[in-house]
Amino acid sequence: MAEAERVEVDPALWSRLDGRQADGLPDPAPSEVHFALLALCAQEQQRPLTWEMDEKGGEISF
Repeated sequence: MAEAERVEVDPALWSRLDGRQADGLPDPAPSEVHFALLALCAQEQQRPLTWEMDEKGGEISF
């Protein structure tokens, strides 16, 4: 679990974790590539990937 004073959620980045197609999305920046890689690895390992965000933090489970 990650927590912070404030969290800025980028829907385009987080949508990659939902398994949505990346078609039409810009390539992730080097600091954001872990979103795309995590989704790809979870899919290859046939692992479900869930996530939750609120104003103070987020949690990713797989």
